[in-house]
Amino acid sequence: MEKQFDHLEEFTSKIMKESELEQPSATFMKDVMKRVEKQTSTVKYRPLITTRGWFVVTLAIAACMAIFTFIPEAEAGYVNGPLQNLRDTQIALPELQFSKIMVYGIAFLALFLLQIPFLKRYMNQV
Repeated sequence: MEKQFDHLEEFTSKIMKESELEQPSATFMKDVMKRVEKQTSTVKYRPLITTRGWFVVTLAIAACMAIFTFIPEAEAGYVNGPLQNLRDTQIALPELQFSKIMVYGIAFLALFLLQIPFLKRYMNQV
């Protein structure tokens, strides 16, 4: 099996010696760059949810909040059924107490995360 590869290697070296190294023309780079400049096109990015779509979503959420807030419970009989059970349940959550170090850590983390957009905008301008 190695004899096959030896023959192939000899054949490859013979072909490489016989072939000449091609040189591109002096204006090759300029020609390529002209073609690239002609082919470039601007891509217009569009958001997945348009402004009108966000408006509709906001309006729907506001309408739902208004319905549940301003309609008296007596008139909204369809709401009392499933949600009445949720209102009657008493969930006892434990009282959370944080140490001063934990509060400082959370505050500094919040400040750090708040600074990221401003720093990014500053670095893009520079």
